[in-house]
Amino acid sequence: YDDINKEFTRVPHNIAKTINKGVEALAKNTAGGRVKFRTNSTSISLKTIFPNDGIMTHMPLTGSNGFSIYVNDKFYGKVSPEWDIFKTNDKKISFTAKVYLHSKGDINDIKIYFPLYGGVNELYIGLDNNCIIEQADSYKNDNLVVYYGSSITQGGCASHPGNEYQGHIERWLNVDYINLGFAGSGLGEIIMADYITSLNPTVVVMDYDYNAPDVEYLEKTHYPFYRRI
Repeated sequence: YDDINKEFTRVPHNIAKTINKGVEALAKNTAGGRVKFRTNSTSISLKTIFPNDGIMTHMPLTGSNGFSIYVNDKFYGKVSPEWDIFKTNDKKISFTAKVYLHSKGDINDIKIYFPLYGGVNELYIGLDNNCIIEQADSYKNDNLVVYYGSSITQGGCASHPGNEYQGHIERWLNVDYINLGFAGSGLGEIIMADYITSLNPTVVVMDYDYNAPDVEYLEKTHYPFYRRI
């Protein structure tokens, strides 16, 4: 969370702005963001405040600006704003939603995936009064996978968050990840390789090939990027 700009981010602003303009803007998209916890609440309410950056006409709103809820690593439901909410001139807009879990008091593992192509300034989670709230289990072996690439990596055009390929791998292998896919802007800069290295990942997936303007550019950047990491 960026306390200065009051927003969630995938790359600190002081680093993102030195890479390229696309990364500076798309770092504010929350692809790969998650909240995990355990609770016996019978419902989950969400309220989010987010920037009014317009809509993507070629991607479902549930994927670009929605949230997905998984219960015990099984998809349970998705919530998203309505199209009309973006027609306002307000720089920040919000929506609220409530999902009933039909739980009988059992403690469930809850995972909430953030929007893939939208930003989030604030997120509030509402649960039943007097319910149990516990810390979620850690991921297996504290491994971390960092994905770096294009719009494919960022999640375009998945139907909802958690349905991008990294979300499936996370649940299959119980391994944490960071999504550093930047639509049209993953260009293999060495400064990005240095940032990825600072995250101390166990595995790095390089998938920026489709952002390279030509074969010569890819040949010039791909191996040096790999060697730097």
